[in-house]
Amino acid sequence: DMSEILIPAGRTIMIVFNCEDSTFSNAKIRQAFSLALDRDSLAEVITNGTATPAYGLIPSECSVGDLNYRENVEEPLLAIKEANPDPKALLIEGMEEAGLGSDPSTLTVTLSWGATTAAARTYAELYQSMWQDALGCKVELEFNDSSTHMSNVGQGKYQMASTSWGANVEPQFQLSRWATKVGGQSRWINDEYKQLVSKAAQTLDEKERLDLYAQAEKLLIEDAAIAPVYFTANRRFYYNYIQGLNVN
Repeated sequence: DMSEILIPAGRTIMIVFNCEDSTFSNAKIRQAFSLALDRDSLAEVITNGTATPAYGLIPSECSVGDLNYRENVEEPLLAIKEANPDPKALLIEGMEEAGLGSDPSTLTVTLSWGATTAAARTYAELYQSMWQDALGCKVELEFNDSSTHMSNVGQGKYQMASTSWGANVEPQFQLSRWATKVGGQSRWINDEYKQLVSKAAQTLDEKERLDLYAQAEKLLIEDAAIAPVYFTANRRFYYNYIQGLNVN
């Protein structure tokens, strides 16, 4: 007899926005694109239901010492989603702020994807149709092999890009990616964020450190430097006579 177990992989699939781009320099536009994603459908279709929709950066396997992070910190995008039931209205507000008019049908943006397979095309088209349906804008797709894609993203040669980052147990590992001199892949420079992440790295008290991480994650998600999409997991099958299987 065989059984199966879902093992969380501690990896966050996300869309990064280029905050130096003339369109995505506007936070409301970024937030609209984040909120327009149907994360349940994306997790179901792309991962065959093994993934969990993500409304924050940090996956549920991460801890600060003995404190599980997600048990203590609500995913920040949930409150933002509740406060903004109409992403299209948010997009129009952002477009007006950015001097792009108030008609989403005049807006064309590009999603970059780091694979060239048929499956990659199908998945990217799912994002494309969600955005076009919910926001009324035009989304074009760009496909490159993984190394070209990551090089482009690292250099800020993109508008929106699909990427992912695997976690370490300590949230510092993921949060520090946006605390670099250039603001990480998102080119998102936020001094308050950098200070929080830096202070957390030097804080021994677990509760206090967790609180600093929570403040930093909230800034990152509220300002929509990224759109977290889902947390991945792997399906493992094993014979029932196997004892002591380590699932970490």
